[in-house]
Amino acid sequence: MLEIARTEPHWFWQVSTVDDTGIIPNERLLVEEREIVKQYGETQGTAYFQQEFFCSFESPIRGVPVHTAWDLGISDSTAIWFIQCVGRNRHLIDYYESSGAPLHHYAEVLHEKQIKNRWRYAQHWLPHDVKHRELNTAMSRIETLRSLGIEPEAVPAHNKLDSVNAVRRMLDRTWIDPDRCERGLDCLKNYRYEWKDKQRIWTAYPLHDWASHACDALATFATGYEDPSITLGQKRRERDYGSVSPARSPFLPPDSSYGRTPP
Repeated sequence: MLEIARTEPHWFWQVSTVDDTGIIPNERLLVEEREIVKQYGETQGTAYFQQEFFCSFESPIRGVPVHTAWDLGISDSTAIWFIQCVGRNRHLIDYYESSGAPLHHYAEVLHEKQIKNRWRYAQHWLPHDVKHRELNTAMSRIETLRSLGIEPEAVPAHNKLDSVNAVRRMLDRTWIDPDRCERGLDCLKNYRYEWKDKQRIWTAYPLHDWASHACDALATFATGYEDPSITLGQKRRERDYGSVSPARSPFLPPDSSYGRTPP
């Protein structure tokens, strides 16, 4: 959210560490660091402490497993986010998108990034349709990915508005690498509701376009890892999704100026 705020002329943002404010004595900081390391382990605990008190968001964090979150495309784009979880914070450390490539291409991309960055993968979160069989091979994509060394976690189908709300909640504690995730961040900014020109109204659902693939991939992670209750078949709870406005992305706060109006 900080990277988004930096580009918004009407938002106020400020980064202040404990050294800048001086409101927490060093003795207290030592106690806090010991407690956090004790709770999360030395690697994640130290990273979490640096983030919490010194606004350190170095990406990626060595030793922290990397999740991947996918949106699978056949005739359109496939999008993949690379995510680290440190306490309740989420680091979107990389993003990849391509179109028209077979699954083994994406397996190679994951392997190359793993070797180059010395990552250790955690779970690979994919949408429910990864279980569908392909006509030309009679194999499902989940079976193909397994044969390529990737063990997918299929996230059950979910209500679109529930997944949008799950991403909103997650973004409040998410850091996005502005360089590695430039394309993905651009997609998040341009995600918008669908406009019905004949009725001259905005629908309550996001538009499926070039920006939606990255957003759907992030929603796969948010509903699978962050909020699995959405996909457990429970009776849908009433939630405040906010008013439908052309002036913002479904993911961004109501006062954001992102989004485009119809011609």
